[in-house]
Amino acid sequence: MKNKFVKAFCLLLSLAVLQPLNSFPVAASTVNVTGETETVPCFFSDQPTLFWKHLPGGEGLECNINFRGYTLKQIKCGEQVLTDNDYRIGEWGEIIVKKDYLETLNVGKAELQFLCEKEEKSYNLKLEIEVEEAPEIIEGTSSVDQYRLTLAQTNPTMENGWCRFVSIRQGKGNGKYRFGIVENYTEGEEVAVESVKSVGSTAKIEEECYNSSVHFARLLEQKAPKDPTLEMTETINVRYVLRFAGKLIPCGPYKIDLNAPIIKSVKMGGQEIQQDDTIMKAEGQDKIAVTATDTMSGIWTVEYQNGDSADGENWIKAYDASEDNIDAATGQGKLDKTVEIPLMEAEGQLKIRVKDISGRQSEEFSFNVLADGPCFSEGSKQAIEIYEGYAQAQEFQIDLKGTSIWSVKNGDTELDGVTDYRTEQGKLTVFGRYLNTLDENTELSLEFLSGDIHIANTLKIPVTVKKVSAAAKNVIDQIAALDTDITLEQADAVAGIKAAYDALAREEKDVVFNYSVWEQADARIKELQEEQKKEEQRQTDQRQADQVIDQIRKIGTVTAASEAAIRQARTAYDKLTAAQKALVPAETAAALSDAEKKLAEIKTQEEQQRQENQKQADQVIDQIR
Repeated sequence: MKNKFVKAFCLLLSLAVLQPLNSFPVAASTVNVTGETETVPCFFSDQPTLFWKHLPGGEGLECNINFRGYTLKQIKCGEQVLTDNDYRIGEWGEIIVKKDYLETLNVGKAELQFLCEKEEKSYNLKLEIEVEEAPEIIEGTSSVDQYRLTLAQTNPTMENGWCRFVSIRQGKGNGKYRFGIVENYTEGEEVAVESVKSVGSTAKIEEECYNSSVHFARLLEQKAPKDPTLEMTETINVRYVLRFAGKLIPCGPYKIDLNAPIIKSVKMGGQEIQQDDTIMKAEGQDKIAVTATDTMSGIWTVEYQNGDSADGENWIKAYDASEDNIDAATGQGKLDKTVEIPLMEAEGQLKIRVKDISGRQSEEFSFNVLADGPCFSEGSKQAIEIYEGYAQAQEFQIDLKGTSIWSVKNGDTELDGVTDYRTEQGKLTVFGRYLNTLDENTELSLEFLSGDIHIANTLKIPVTVKKVSAAAKNVIDQIAALDTDITLEQADAVAGIKAAYDALAREEKDVVFNYSVWEQADARIKELQEEQKKEEQRQTDQRQADQVIDQIRKIGTVTAASEAAIRQARTAYDKLTAAQKALVPAETAAALSDAEKKLAEIKTQEEQQRQENQKQADQVIDQIR
């Protein structure tokens, strides 16, 4: 059964990229039928740590057992007894179950039983293994490349040789192990202790250490055993290079990642959240932005637990490098990655962690999330725009949602709650005298308390300070100097302001914030000038009308001699405009008409009298003739 590999428990060396298996009890002692405690065989490592792989050229599965004075009598797998052809005992007492036998096992779990005897006692030591299909090996590649290939195909976090070391465990019984790496080792040569580079949590390997051909070395420092049943030995140093699958296989090239990734920042709405902060969900902000960074192998996963899913074990992936672009040439992931993580519906704690391609993990970042936080009330302004030196008080309506305003800050500087601002029932007033101290754009932040808990997130009020040039300031000040009750006496001043304003550059005109006041003043001047013009015309009309009125009044009692005066008055009245005629009282105009009628009557009477006199005269003339 070719191309299988075996996951085995209780081996010594661990690569961090490997996922731990479920452990099982490893007995170091037992109680016999008489109630006595006896020391029994055990594996040197008491936790599952090695992912053994079936490789071309490998000999088999190496099992390191501390027999504690017992002798191995038999090995069984299930009901089958292994023969001498199925396993061998190595030079250091390790038991190697051979590859040919392992290939006869079916895919799945199996159990190896090591029957050990001492005098009339026996002990059955068990090892659980799991046989899985191995990745396909590409023919024509070297054994080193094949080894790397199987690692890459089996676990993507081993792509292109990124790895790290963890959990270097002490040996049990009569020795203490430490592990290291040896470069360019030739089989059979003696390994000098000083040539072995230490690895593990206290390793001091140069950053970005890259080894073209690495072997893992095991150093055994034997000491006098504590177990009195074992023989005393003198202290000696034993060192040799570890075998993988029974073969001396150089494990490289591997780039050893010495640095864990870090969570660089966590933000909500652009606002930084610190470790162990308490935040309140803000309206419209249901996600946080997490930025992770790594210096070597690159970001592999960004994971989180929230109040909806946290159970201490299950983590949700917000980012998985296997679904992103990994540089195939270097095996390097993204060194900087920002992802969004949703906030949970309920209140609770949110945890975040990051892993890199080598398997190193960042420190967990956690913070608490409370219910919806304070926000600006509907219709309230949410920003400040002022002109340098001309700021007025600014008011904001805040929906506190059960909180209280703890402080108002400009950067790290806290404003004075007496001289700089005032809060009252959800209304914040920032005084103009404070705003006039600002000479550049900034941002005010409001911090809140929920009971006695300081809320980390804040409301932000951006402040835009528009610069005012000397020329623009001159125009602004001239406009401000205008009386509120505009009169025609200010016409020259208003015209002068317009000339000064027109001389400004476009960007200077933009900061003349009270130009509308000038526009109102200019409109009022025009209105007053129009009223003045109308008044002057009215006075002219009145004078014309008064002259006609005077002429009509001077007619007096109408006689035949009044004809010239009446005609002159009529001519003058008819020359008046409609507006002027409207200024002549109706009774005066009627008097003129009455005078004309009276004059006509007089003239008629005179004509009749003339005709009567002429008739009488003609009769007298006829009588004389």
